[in-house]
This record gives sequence, structure tokens and C-alpha cells, in this order.
Amino acid sequence: MVSLARSSLVYDWRRYASAVFAITFAGLLALVQLALGLFGTVSVAIDQSDADLWIGYPKTQSVDLGRPLPPGSAVNAWRHRSVHCVEPLTVAVGDLRPPRLRPSLKRRTPPRLPH
Repeated sequence: MVSLARSSLVYDWRRYASAVFAITFAGLLALVQLALGLFGTVSVAIDQSDADLWIGYPKTQSVDLGRPLPPGSAVNAWRHRSVHCVEPLTVAVGDLRPPRLRPSLKRRTPPRLPH
């Protein structure tokens, strides 16, 4: 059985090489998309902001996975003497599928913080 597989690979080496190249190239494209595309867009809100301090829910691993802060969080932020402005961050998650295919539009909005 091994000799049959080996002789098949030797005879069709061009087909085998092109299949290996195609799978390798597809894996490379997926890796580039994950490294540059997905992770680059998650931090745009922070990268483009002028904020010096961000307050988030404890143990939040990513901005898009954040949960709303408790109502007293703004008061705690104002207690710090260097804080001059407190602004909420609203994150909206949308579904780009046609209306007949999507279950619903989901939106997460943290509570408004007093200025």
C-alpha cells in the first residue's frame, strides 16, 4: 500500500506540489487576515482617541467584549484630581446580513456618565 502511494506521488508530483502550494498560500492569507485585519480594527477606537485614561470593566480582554460599567464609575473617575472630562464609549454591534437572514440587531450601550 505504501509503495502504491509513493509511486502515485512520484508520478503526479506536479499535482501534489500545486495542492501543497495552494493550501500553504490559503493558510498564509488566513494568518495575515487575522493578524492585520481583525486585530487591527478592534483597537481603532483607542488608537484614534486623545484620551489619557480609559476605565473599563474588570478583566476585560478586548474593547469589543467590554461590559457596561456600574453607575457609580463616573463618580469614582471624577474623584481623581487629574480628570477633567468623563465621556462614555458607546459600542454598537451590527449584522450585515439581509433582514430575512438576521435574527435581530444587537446594541450594547453603557449608561450615560454625568459631565
